[in-house]
Amino acid sequence: MKLGSAQAAPVRKANLNRRTNAAFELAIILLATAWWAAYMDRTVIYLGASIRIALNPQWLWFFWGYLIVLLLTAATAALLARPHVLWLPATLRLFNSICGGVLLCSFLRTGVLAGIEAPNMTAQQAVEFTNTVNHWAIVCFPSASSRPLSSSR
Repeated sequence: MKLGSAQAAPVRKANLNRRTNAAFELAIILLATAWWAAYMDRTVIYLGASIRIALNPQWLWFFWGYLIVLLLTAATAALLARPHVLWLPATLRLFNSICGGVLLCSFLRTGVLAGIEAPNMTAQQAVEFTNTVNHWAIVCFPSASSRPLSSSR
C-alpha cells in the first residue's frame, strides 16, 4: 500500500438482513410466546397474594387470537432470517401486524377489566377503578370504539 492512498470503506448492502438481528428477534418472540401461553390463559390474574384482577370473558378469545399472532410472528421472523428479504415473508409480517392491531382494537372495545380486588380498596373504589380503566382504554384508542366519545363543547 502506498503512503497517502486511502482505501474505500466496505459498502453495506441496504437490502440485506443481518442474521443476528433476526435471531435476536426470534428469541425474544419465542420468550414472549412462552410467557403469554404460561401465564395469561385465565380470566383471573393474581398479583402476589392479595391482588386479584378479573378480566372480561372475551379475554379468552383475545388470548387465543394473540397467541396465534405471536406464533405467526415467530414464523415470519424465522423466514426473515434469510439474507435477502422476500416479498412473501414481508407481506405475511404486514398482514400479521394488521391482525394484531385489529385484535387489540376489538378487545379494547369490549372493556378490559371486569373487576379488581386489593387489600386496602373498598368495593366502591374497585368499581370506580374498573370503570376508569375501561373508560381510558376507549379514550386513548378512540378508533377502537364503536360508541362516540362525549364532546365537551
